[in-house]
Parts: sequence; C-alpha cells; structure tokens
Amino acid sequence: MVSGVVADHFITVLNNCPFVIWPAFFTSSGGQPEQAPGWEAQPNTGLTLTMPDDWNGHVWGRHNCDFSTGSGPDSCLDGGCNGGLGVPPATLATFDFSGESQDIYTVSVVDGYNLP
Repeated sequence: MVSGVVADHFITVLNNCPFVIWPAFFTSSGGQPEQAPGWEAQPNTGLTLTMPDDWNGHVWGRHNCDFSTGSGPDSCLDGGCNGGLGVPPATLATFDFSGESQDIYTVSVVDGYNLP
C-alpha cells in the first residue's frame, strides 16, 4: 500500500519598501486559500500565505491605493485589480503547485515593473 501526504504550501510576502503596499493574489486554478486575496502591508512587515497543495495563481504588489470608493482597476496607482488580476504595470510572481513532483514559480516583468 502506498500512502501520499498532501501538504499545504507557504508563500511569505515581505514588504521591504519604505512605504505601504497592498499585496494581492489571484487563484487561477486549484483550491481557494483561506486568506483574503488582498491586504495592506506596512513597511518592513510580512505575511505568510497558506496555499492549498494544488494551488495555481499569481501574487503581486499594489502601490498608492485608495479603496474608499471601491476596489476597481483605478483604486491603485499601479497593480490595481481588474477582475482579479493586476493592472499593468505590475511585477508578477506566478506559482504552480499542481505538479506531482515539483513546484514551479516565475517572476515576470512582462506587464511592467512597479515596486523596487
């Protein structure tokens, strides 16, 4: 008998910027994380996300946000949400935890660069 262990994955998002950012994530496929998909991160703070073992999605940072009138694509200077995805310019980290033996991640600036 073969037994497999399914484990959650952890992604730690750090704000090493000297200003507030609003990180966000979008689930492309797989299980839905329990955390809210966006949050405010004060300078020099971090948050560890617990992602399901089959999660696929994106994580990015938003900058200079104001959600007092809603959470549309114009709520942030850059990286604002547009149906769940970051509006360019936004540096994007993509994760794929659905592989049987390996996890894959990439960091892309194809949609622009918005945070140091």
